[in-house]
Order: sequence, then C-alpha cells, then structure tokens
Amino acid sequence: MLAVVLAAGRGSRMAPLNAELPKALVPTLDTPQLAWVLAGLRRAGLDRVWVNAHADHEAIDRSVAHEAARREMTISVSHERDVALGTAGALKPIAGELTEAFLVANADIATDLAVERLIEAHRSAKAAATVLAIPVEDEADFALEQSWVFDLIDRREEVRSGHRYGGMAIFEPEVLSYVPEGESGLYETVFKGLVRDHKGFAALEWDGYWLDIATPKDHLKANLDVLAGMRDPKLATDAAGEACERWDVMAFVGEGALVEDVDLRHSVVGKRVAIAPGSRLERCLVWAGAHLPRGDYRDTIITPNRQLPVR
Repeated sequence: MLAVVLAAGRGSRMAPLNAELPKALVPTLDTPQLAWVLAGLRRAGLDRVWVNAHADHEAIDRSVAHEAARREMTISVSHERDVALGTAGALKPIAGELTEAFLVANADIATDLAVERLIEAHRSAKAAATVLAIPVEDEADFALEQSWVFDLIDRREEVRSGHRYGGMAIFEPEVLSYVPEGESGLYETVFKGLVRDHKGFAALEWDGYWLDIATPKDHLKANLDVLAGMRDPKLATDAAGEACERWDVMAFVGEGALVEDVDLRHSVVGKRVAIAPGSRLERCLVWAGAHLPRGDYRDTIITPNRQLPVR
C-alpha cells in the first residue's frame, strides 16, 4: 500500500516556533515529528511513501532523504512551490500514483496506533474510505453508528461530542473524483461527498494515545509524554533511536550535549546543546544546538534563537 504523508503546512498555530522549522519537523526526543510518522508506517510494512512539501521544502527534502536511507524506504517528495494545496488538493498532483487503496497521514499527529489495524479495518469494511476516529467530549468531526460515519459535524459552527478525525485514513482511488484542481481540504471535498452520496464511509475508533501537535504547548507535551513512558516504547526506540547520552524518566539528552552539573527534571535536551553548570531545568524542551546561560528554567521551550515559556 502506498502512503501519503501531509507535511506541507507551515503551522500558524505553532508560532513563533514555525519561523525556525516547518511544523512537520519540530522535534520529539530530538527527532523530527515526520520521522515518527514514517517509523509507524515502516513498522506496518509500508515502504513506498509520498510526502508533500511547501514551506521550507528544502528542510523537508533533507529529512526525507535521511529517513529513506535510514529505514530503507522509497520516499518521494511532491513539491507545492506556489501554494500549499491542502489535505485533499495534495493528492491531485500524484493521482497517477494512487491507483490502488492508499493511506493518508498527517505529519503532525502523534499516536501509538498500529497502522496495520487501520488497514485491516478498511479491508474488512470494504468501504470507499476508512478514517481513524478519536472519541471526544467536544470538537467532534463525525457522528458514528456501529463504526460507520453517518453525519459530519462542522466544529466551526457546532461544538458537540462524537469523534474527531484522527489525521489518518485509507481511501480507495474512487474518492479522487471528489478532489478539484487547486487548494482543497478532505473535510470539504471527500468527507462531504461520501456522506452526501451515501458511499461506504467507515471508521476505526481509537481511544489509545493520540495527540494533535498543533501548538507549542502540544509540542512540549508530546516530548514530556514520551519521557513519562506514555508512548509505546518500541515505537519510541524505533523513531528516536538509541543514539543519545541519556534516556530515562527524568531526562533525554542527545549526543554531544554538555549538561555537566545541570539538574534535569522531566526535560528533553537535544544534540550539541550546551547548558551552563549550575542550571536547573524542569519540564523543559531544548532544541538541538541551543546554548543556555546559567539559570532556573521551567515549562519552557528553548531553541537556538529564543526562549518560549509555555503555560
């Protein structure tokens, strides 16, 4: 099965961090979020992937090349140079490749779902589409009945319980007929079209670990959750690798980081970071290459260019 990973978004809600990295590349345990998604796909046996890119596409290119070599995957990049085409529009330029059932995943979703479970659910349902559905008390996207989507909920107009789109789905090629030329989203085109035409629209309900990494607060949480053991340890090891100076419940320290005489409490420190002796960090995330003067840091994301308190 071919997979498409959507990584073209600049991520306006991730500001000001998106001025330094596209959202798909913000690090979780010193590893780009995109790499975590690719690790999950590879574990399920998927080794042919398209990744779309718009903002900072050169950085996406470099990350993709690294992961393709590391994981022995065939990964191609679809460049959206003029404008980001959206979650549905991104499929149009590569429609010629999507001749069989294909998987679409958002690069900014953190989940421990075994991708093969979604594949099995789709094959069993024999549906035109099968989406990952997350039960929520509010901000739902779908109304389900016995694991089938029978109605859509527009979060901009109505806040209610139900299921939220989990940023991962499997589609049959027929859904491409709903996608127009230019910029468009899956909700407005494919999802609405399937419900309107009463096509088979299935859902796999998942109440395990799931996080939409949309804001700096989410970004910090994603890191601290892994540190706290809330993620599948096999996936975490596969994604982040074992090339680090330290990895336990109190801290992750990347290769080449200088943290001598530094008190680390539930903090993640990237590679080549230098922290002045006598410092204390609690619930902090330090990106690779940052340098910190001596101080007491709490609930803060530190990059080579800024310190961002997170509340």
